[in-house]
Amino acid sequence: MKTTKKLIIVIILTPLAFFLGWLLWPISKYIAVIAFILAMGGNIFEYFLE
Repeated sequence: MKTTKKLIIVIILTPLAFFLGWLLWPISKYIAVIAFILAMGGNIFEYFLE
C-alpha cells in the first residue's frame, strides 16, 4: 500500500505541481512560484510522511 501511494505522488502529483506553475505563469509569476513551492512542498511532505 505504501509503494502505491508513493507511486501516485511521484507520477501524478509532481507533474501536476509543474503544470500548476506553468498555468499560472502568464497571470502572475509570483503566484505561480508560490503555488509551485506549496504544491511541491506538500508532495515532498506527503512522500516522506509515509
